[in-house]
Amino acid sequence: MRWPWQRKPAPFLPDDGRAYFRLKHREYDDLVASNPQLARKILDQIFAKDESALTWDDVYTLEAVLIEIKPLDDVLRPMGLPRLM
Repeated sequence: MRWPWQRKPAPFLPDDGRAYFRLKHREYDDLVASNPQLARKILDQIFAKDESALTWDDVYTLEAVLIEIKPLDDVLRPMGLPRLM
């Protein structure tokens, strides 16, 4: 995936980037396993890629989906923000 402001595709991920992607992928899998309605088609093409072909754009897309599907309390509490209600 390319963002509108990018002129060229983002570079491939280094080893620590791939490790971070695997961590977020497991987090996504756990959320979807408990509630299959949370699955997003946009991630299917990213998960189908060979790990050596992953880019930072793929990581950002996965993180954006995770923020969207996670319960709000799970997003706010790690940052130390108070609950809204």
